Amino acid sequence: MTYEWATWLAATLRSAGVTVVERPGWRKRGLPGGTFTPRAVVWHHDASPPGDNPGVPGWIEANFAGHGATAWVDRAGRWHLIAAGRAAHTGAVRSGMPNNSTSFGIETDHTVGEAWPTAQLASLRKGTAAILRRQKLSESALHFHKTICDPIGRKVDPAGLELLEERRRVHALLPYRIPKQAVVPKFPGSFGPGSKGPHVAFVQKKLGVDTSEGGLGTFGPRTRAAVVAFQRKRPWLWPADGVVGPKTYRAIAAKR
Repeated sequence: MTYEWATWLAATLRSAGVTVVERPGWRKRGLPGGTFTPRAVVWHHDASPPGDNPGVPGWIEANFAGHGATAWVDRAGRWHLIAAGRAAHTGAVRSGMPNNSTSFGIETDHTVGEAWPTAQLASLRKGTAAILRRQKLSESALHFHKTICDPIGRKVDPAGLELLEERRRVHALLPYRIPKQAVVPKFPGSFGPGSKGPHVAFVQKKLGVDTSEGGLGTFGPRTRAAVVAFQRKRPWLWPADGVVGPKTYRAIAAKR
């Protein structure tokens, strides 16, 4: 069983220009047993009273077994690191959605009806992009508590934010910018395993490739497998060799 300790969080966030507060013992804090392989980031709000609530990280630590979090972002945009291991932040989730064992839980100093400070939102987006970039994940690995919970409607956090819009903003901070599906990047010439760039990211997006290994915009084994599967279903694209030539590229671009 794999249990990954994310002790790299402080350095990764600081390298992105985010202010980090390292809480005592955070590098060794995590729920014991089980697994922890974080491949998603889940945003929350803590439902604390409007305004600044500096005591929240201490409360989370004292109640970590039932109400944990990886980090808490205050209204000034500072990331307070609480745990490097698994945290109890999701509760019941729908099938296929990130859970405590597969995601980082990011709490925020915010509640329903409260305005989001510009500094807090900007830092939240920047820090999330840094984590996803380090884990070689795309913006689709960002989730909200209210969109993963079971049943839907059980949670409303983070209130006042829309997931697709926040994914768009985080995406703008990631290495490769995938064009809207209506816009097809110019064909750069045949490409395959080992290729990198926005044209690779475009193919990955169109084919729904899982980029958790290798990264968005890098043509790895999963991308090749997806291209081969696509070609095998279309005899006019044979041989199914996993190379994106002009015919395969046009067919992928036309895929709906």
